Amino acid sequence: MMKTMSKKGISKTWVTVIIVVVVVVAAIAGVLYYHNVTATPQKPIVIYELVSYAGNVYFKIMINGTEYAVNQLQKEGVPVKLVVLDASNNLQTQIEQIQSAIAAGANVILINPVAPSAEVPYLEQAEQKGITVITLDRDTPTPSARLCYIGSNNTALGIMDAEALIYFLRMSGKQPPWKVVVIEGPPETGVGLMRNNAILSVLEPFVNNGTIQIVSEQNGRFSDSVAFSIMQSVISATGGKIDAVITANGLEAEGAARALMSAGIPIGLNGVIITTIDFTPDVAQAIESGQILATAGQAPFMMGYWGVWIAYYHITKGYNPPSVIITPQAIVTANNITQAYNTLQSPVNLADYVPGAPPTPTS
Repeated sequence: MMKTMSKKGISKTWVTVIIVVVVVVAAIAGVLYYHNVTATPQKPIVIYELVSYAGNVYFKIMINGTEYAVNQLQKEGVPVKLVVLDASNNLQTQIEQIQSAIAAGANVILINPVAPSAEVPYLEQAEQKGITVITLDRDTPTPSARLCYIGSNNTALGIMDAEALIYFLRMSGKQPPWKVVVIEGPPETGVGLMRNNAILSVLEPFVNNGTIQIVSEQNGRFSDSVAFSIMQSVISATGGKIDAVITANGLEAEGAARALMSAGIPIGLNGVIITTIDFTPDVAQAIESGQILATAGQAPFMMGYWGVWIAYYHITKGYNPPSVIITPQAIVTANNITQAYNTLQSPVNLADYVPGAPPTPTS
């Protein structure tokens, strides 16, 4: 005999169904609201992307992400114009580029600052003109000078870099004290200072207990050629008796590796161990060949890609993002390099990383 459901049971069941339906409808409505581009402005959205140094492959990847997002919007009928300017690591050049963007009537400035602190007054001028300013990879010390920052947690990157160095030194079986060369990033970039401090904070206990001896600690200026010159001097001073090199970016690691190989000094787990920060094609190739054992990988593609979409949603839909948006990052070794390509160098939906954020297409 079939049992009849009580009114109380029916009531609870229907309440549950109604709640589920409301939640689903609200979610769909939110997605449709943000992704509907039919109400786009007739005038083009003019985006200026100001890059510190486009000669660095890392920043070329960032530009690729920006161009990818612009192409997506254009395919959906959104009129967007992108202007990319390279400062060649010259502060005055970038200041003039900010002023040019303001004068040209830019709607958006995506900026990877050469020297963030020095550029605050000019970014504030842009904000006062109603321009949406978003910092990429390097942030300004004055949050009010921009809508948001999109980039890495550089303290976490430095810690990952140094912890990887310790891991591989232990794995190598080398006897302490381990002789380590530290090639730092330029402090004025902000990110360089954060990485330097984080790396040294991990190494400090090992230095204090005599496990590590830092034989050189110099500013490599995020440069292949500067790091090459530093390593040549260190090799000459130490007779090549070095156990490991840790650098603050991929270009420095490449320069250090080149100097060691030029001197006939083996690199890798059975030679001089090198760890770094950045996951560019050159660094990936060096990892695959065993020359660099680990890197704290970043996602510059995502910085440019999310920057465009956030600016679009802010201008057309009134979306206000969190002040700081951290892009994906991961330690990359030969064991997970394929997975790292998918995680760090492909478009990823913003809503998967930022709660309440609008969706961004991934194809």
